[in-house]
This record gives sequence, C-alpha cells and structure tokens, in this order.
Amino acid sequence: MIVKRVVESYSKTLKALVLFGSYVYNPLKSRDIDTLLIVDKLVNAKEKLAIEVEVARNVKALCRKPVDVIVFDIDMLKENAEPGGIVSGLVIGYKILYDDIGMQKLLRV
Repeated sequence: MIVKRVVESYSKTLKALVLFGSYVYNPLKSRDIDTLLIVDKLVNAKEKLAIEVEVARNVKALCRKPVDVIVFDIDMLKENAEPGGIVSGLVIGYKILYDDIGMQKLLRV
C-alpha cells in the first residue's frame, strides 16, 4: 500500500524505490525506515528537499515510524554508486520495491 502510494504520487519521474537499513532485516525492531528514491531529474536542492520531506511525512503517517528519505536523480545515483558513496553502502542490505532502471545491476558495485 505504501509503495503503491509513492509510485502513484511520483509516477511521472520515479525510476526506483529502495528500502535499506535495519527495517530490511527486522521491521519489528527497527527504529526507523530508510528509503532511497531515484527520480528522473531534479531541478535543484529545493526540489530534492521538498520530495524528501513530503515522502517522509506521508510514509510516517502510514507506518508510525520515523522515516529517512534520500532522493537522487539518475546522475546523482551514478555519482554515489562509486566505492565509498552512499549507494555502495546499500550492498550490505537492501530491498528494491520499485525498479524502472535496473537498480540491481547498479547496486553491484
């Protein structure tokens, strides 16, 4: 239900939605929900922040847990997929919830 809402809300620009962190391993004991949204193109930092805040607020209302949202556009994703980047850290544990760009291949850093 949550994934469906996020996908519907951002259907024009959403390319991938990835869950990572403790929620992947143990949803009942996790303190928060960590998500990575990949969109087609971000205009500026203000747009990035607006999406992060909106998605976090909406998911928290449904899950009643704090939500951390990271939004990247495709260019930012590629930059952060390099060793040491944020995306390379996801290799430890993640679950792809929506994928329109081949995230599995991109996460094999």
